[in-house]
Amino acid sequence: MFFLIDVNNFYVSCERVFNPALENKPVVVLSNNDGCVVARSNEVKLLKTVPMGIPFFQIKDIVKKHRIQTLSSNYALYANMSQRVMQSIQHFCPILEIYSIDECFVDVSDFDQAALIDYAGHIRNKIKQWIGVPISISIAPTKTLAKVANHLAKKSLSGVCDLRNPEIWNKTLSTFSIEDIWGIGRRLEKKLKSLNIQTAYDLMHYPAKQIRQLFSVNIEKTCYELQGIKCYPLEKFIPKKCIQSSRSFGRPVTELSELIEAISTYTSIACEKMRRQKSVVTTISVYLTTSRFNPLKNYYANQATISLQQPTNDTRKILASAIQAIKQLYQPNYLYKKCGISLLDLIPENQIQQDILMQVTHNTNISLIVDSINLKFGKNTILYGAEGIDKSWLAKSGSISQKYTTDWKELVVAKM
Repeated sequence: MFFLIDVNNFYVSCERVFNPALENKPVVVLSNNDGCVVARSNEVKLLKTVPMGIPFFQIKDIVKKHRIQTLSSNYALYANMSQRVMQSIQHFCPILEIYSIDECFVDVSDFDQAALIDYAGHIRNKIKQWIGVPISISIAPTKTLAKVANHLAKKSLSGVCDLRNPEIWNKTLSTFSIEDIWGIGRRLEKKLKSLNIQTAYDLMHYPAKQIRQLFSVNIEKTCYELQGIKCYPLEKFIPKKCIQSSRSFGRPVTELSELIEAISTYTSIACEKMRRQKSVVTTISVYLTTSRFNPLKNYYANQATISLQQPTNDTRKILASAIQAIKQLYQPNYLYKKCGISLLDLIPENQIQQDILMQVTHNTNISLIVDSINLKFGKNTILYGAEGIDKSWLAKSGSISQKYTTDWKELVVAKM
């Protein structure tokens, strides 16, 4: 038996914790460069005129008409709040799988099954009290059914949906659209509908073996999961095989020096993530591109891949290769929109195969020291020189809130 615990409108809810004036008001959070809508409050959803992902410039009149509060993404705040939520959930449910920044699956098979609804309500109240964000909890025998139940939990006054009763189970699936099923999406929607599979109920009763022949083993598993047969157990933490870091620039960039600053900044971010999962990189790929949507300027995009002499997680060594790559890619007289780096073929740091022809060194990895200082005193307390100081090319964040939980200078001030 599973709980699926999901924070409602996560980005918006995080902002409301520290700015109660946003409660009960229409709020949207925008993506990097304040480009697109990536989170909406329930008040905005009810308008039905602001779909997820819509470019902000297309809804400026709607924003003005309905007095919608707009905020820039504050990823430092959201990541820290997510960590607090997950740690709090683990206090009640030790066995969990963090599925995304705002949701997790919990194995409650060994819990008192008769008391699951009350326990779910208890968790909701405690998370709201301790962290300040509202959560929804669904209860079901499989992950896929828990995902279905989550849609209902968000609309329920109690914030809890129990999909264990066969009658409620079948009734729910009979009205649940096929494209909304976890793992289906729009790509498979048309193919399934061509077989007259319109709802989750239709898929549940379609011969699973035939589904596998027509589609894949994963869709077959989805079919079984809708029947209540568990095919997806909780997953343990699996280190990523690839880590990417990139951003669009806040303005067009033409100078190589600024591109070096940007790729150095993104490389530093990616390397810190890699060390956090105790991996090393063997290959890096750097890309550079102009905007596709500027008809007055020629389009240019290119990438360079570099194999490192020896696997490493030392930012200094990776920076040298990344800067070499961006210099190869740079062409003058272009207005660059974005660049980024991918750390490829990651392996565990304890599985490095030493090359007998390489000189073995035992230097302390300075990057680990930098990580520990930044963790203790705040992000970017220490930077690599290549990252620059001014960074006028950074993405726009015209309405970003404070780093309430990660920066001593931006803590909430309580006045009495």
